[in-house]
Amino acid sequence: MIRLRQVNIELVNCIQDLGVLLDSSLTMCQHVAKVTSTCFFRLRRLCRILEIDAWKQLVRALILTHIDYCNSALAGLPNSNWYCTVHPRLAAT
Repeated sequence: MIRLRQVNIELVNCIQDLGVLLDSSLTMCQHVAKVTSTCFFRLRRLCRILEIDAWKQLVRALILTHIDYCNSALAGLPNSNWYCTVHPRLAAT
């Protein structure tokens, strides 16, 4: 715990800012895991749609944009840290 001007600030291992999970060591593992699980959840829900054109539009709107959002935060990380985001993209196409 840190004390700053008579206010106690509790230390945490992970914070969320603008939808990006930042951990204390900046490995982004929790962020990648969350994005991957969210995308696969949405893909499973979209499997019920039979019309291919509607399905493609929803995948672009709900899956690919979610993967691409703030992906610049993953720049410079080892491939093993961000490679999981490739799997939902491949499954969606």
